[in-house]
Amino acid sequence: AEARSLELQSWLEGIDIDLRSQAENPTVLSALRGFGEAWNTLEGDQTSYLKTWYIDDNPNAPGSKHKLDYAADGSAYSQVHKLYHGYFRQLVEEKGYDDVFVFSLSGDLIYSVFKEQDFATNFLEGDYAETGLGRVLRQSLEATESGVHFTDFEIYAPSNGAAAAFLSAPILDRRGVLRGVIAFQMPAD
Repeated sequence: AEARSLELQSWLEGIDIDLRSQAENPTVLSALRGFGEAWNTLEGDQTSYLKTWYIDDNPNAPGSKHKLDYAADGSAYSQVHKLYHGYFRQLVEEKGYDDVFVFSLSGDLIYSVFKEQDFATNFLEGDYAETGLGRVLRQSLEATESGVHFTDFEIYAPSNGAAAAFLSAPILDRRGVLRGVIAFQMPAD
């Protein structure tokens, strides 16, 4: 049991280091900026617009929505998606995370790899504000310095009710100004 506990601790430390390095990665900061600017150029309701193009009209089955590199809607959002989706998808595939999320300062989930029903919704006031992901988002938005926030496994409706745990970290620019939040969804197995 002790060896297993050390193995788990080592695994969690590896994820902690990975999340911190992603939060400080210039590619992630550029993606955050790009997705944020593109989100703001979408007219009308961003949530229904992006869910239509990336979930409803996505030709891939649920659980495989991440295979779509970009929607053919001609939007600035899809141009940014085309640029950065491969990076985040590779991160998920290499590290075995269930998902990677990027949030704006206003709590909008402006990007996720797997595009479940939480995609393009607001986590400060929407249906998912009281979930583990909503809690770690708020902790990262309220943080006064960089650091990792963690929530334990609990049922998460967008993942078909499977147990999910989340880690998040604030994304700071070179001057140390908070620009958004990155989060990982941990695999229950």
